[in-house]
Amino acid sequence: MNMDQLIRLLNLDLSWEYAAMIQYIQHASMLTGPEYVAIIQEELFRVYQGLLYGRRSCGLAF
Repeated sequence: MNMDQLIRLLNLDLSWEYAAMIQYIQHASMLTGPEYVAIIQEELFRVYQGLLYGRRSCGLAF
């Protein structure tokens, strides 16, 4: 595998990760009511995890 292939595959992985983050945010925004607070928090935590993964994959630190 050469460098261009590796970069292309890493970019593909990041695009899937960001798409998942958007879906988690959309799901969390659709839930309303106090009975869904725990689920909303879990969805937003998944977004945070995805953000951390993406930043680590790119070599960026918080």
